[in-house]
Parts: sequence; structure tokens; C-alpha cells
Amino acid sequence: MSDPKVTTIDFLKRNGYPFEMKVAKEFQKVGLSVAQSFVYTDSNTQLSREIDVIALYRGVTAEQIVYDVWFIIECKYAKTPWVLFSSQTNRFMSSSLYSYNDDGKRWLEHLACKDEFNNFFVLDKNEGYGLTATSGKDEEKNREPNRNSGYDAIQKILSFLKSESAIALSPVGFAMFVPIIAMRGKLFKSKLDEDDEIDCEEIDEAQLYYKESINGVTPKIHIITENKLQSYVKFLRVECDKLIKAPFLNPTLRYKSFAEKMNEEYATKTWLPRTLSKG
Repeated sequence: MSDPKVTTIDFLKRNGYPFEMKVAKEFQKVGLSVAQSFVYTDSNTQLSREIDVIALYRGVTAEQIVYDVWFIIECKYAKTPWVLFSSQTNRFMSSSLYSYNDDGKRWLEHLACKDEFNNFFVLDKNEGYGLTATSGKDEEKNREPNRNSGYDAIQKILSFLKSESAIALSPVGFAMFVPIIAMRGKLFKSKLDEDDEIDCEEIDEAQLYYKESINGVTPKIHIITENKLQSYVKFLRVECDKLIKAPFLNPTLRYKSFAEKMNEEYATKTWLPRTLSKG
């Protein structure tokens, strides 16, 4: 008779649960507040769904303006390589950070005017317009693996960003949302070369500009492999810290008065998950 503990651990490993725990741990190690298996209501189906990891960075500028950076992370175990489709002819948006409210949008517009924020949260500039999982036999079960694992992760993230739960996480103030797909497996970038031959190279980080927009904005979905996870999360923390000095170099009276109001809001709000409210 097999050992229940051994079979349980084997099940967890085969289904990618340790990787999800590892992703959450890396964000916690750099000082972010983390919630796992965050439940929300899909705005299309009205059914409950889960986002694997949500991490919160909360900063305060020299002008005492509070701002949030929400990392929305879906974790995937890719049994076969993923391919990011790129193109020499595509012109991708230089900045597509996302915020829900007017103050957050003005904040992002302010950041977009500054050179140091043109490629914010980007280590390697591998941009693409599509993502797919390659086909291949799953030797263990002798069947085709899920070819749509990348697509499913994209849809889960977009569904969350459209949901009331995401809006409720930051109803007022200066906040941005950064969607991330963390994957355990191989990632390749593919495009046609000058001779119309397929050019394919392995990468560890990418930015996907998916076709679907939310409120007129196409969120830039970051894709990171396990190989670069630790260094990437540390890099994100450094990028977040830059915002302390840069969001409003010349804050108006309105921003100052709004900061006071928002600080009061944060002191009394109960809509944050308990693990995040201590950020």
C-alpha cells in the first residue's frame, strides 16, 4: 500500500501547488503584503473564481500622498513550452499601466511623461501580441496537455481586472494594477526574420499586449519564468520604491488635501483582505 503522505506530496507537485507557494513567498520576502487564493466574482458569469496570488505594495511620498501598487499574479505549471508571438512590424504601446479611478489615471499620465517610467517594471523588453502553449504528449497520462494554459491565465487576469472585487481594492486614490503570469516551464519568443523564416529564442521575461481592453486601456501582462522569479520580484520592489520620489514633483493643493482625505479613508476602511490591510 502506498504511503498517503508520499502520494499527497506527489499530487501537489504534479499540479503546481508548490510553485504557487513559492511565488507568494518571494513577494513576502521583499516586504509586500500577500493574499493567496483570492476569491472574486466573475463579472460575466457571476460565478466565484480564484486568483492565485495578490501582492500589495503601499508607499507614502514626501508630500504624504499614499499610493498602492497591486500585483495580480496567476501561476501556471507549463508541461510543454509556451510561445510568445512577436513581430518586427508591431508597434506596442510604450506604457499601459492600469488604474480604475480618475486620480489614479492622472497619476499614471504624470508618470508616462517621465523617461524613467517608460518601461516601468520591465527587465528585458520582449514584447508580444499573442501567447500559446505548444502541443505534445503528456507521457504520464498519454494524452494531450492543456494547450490553453496560457490563454486561461490571461482570461483569469482580465476577468479579475473587470470584477467589482478589483475595483473595491482601491476605490479612491492613487493606485495601479500590474498583472503578472508566473510560469514554471520554458518560454520562447517567435517571429519572422528578414527572410520570412521562423526565428525562435528562449526568454525568461516578456510583456504581452493582449487584444482585449478594459475601459479603453490594454493592460500589459508581464510573464516571468521560475528561472528569473527571485531577481524579478526584487526588481519590482526597487521599482515601487522609485515612486516615493517621482509621482508628484509639483503636487497641487488639491492633491495635498486629497492625501489627507485618503489617509483617513485608509484608517477606517474594512474592505481590504485582512492579510493586506496591514501593508
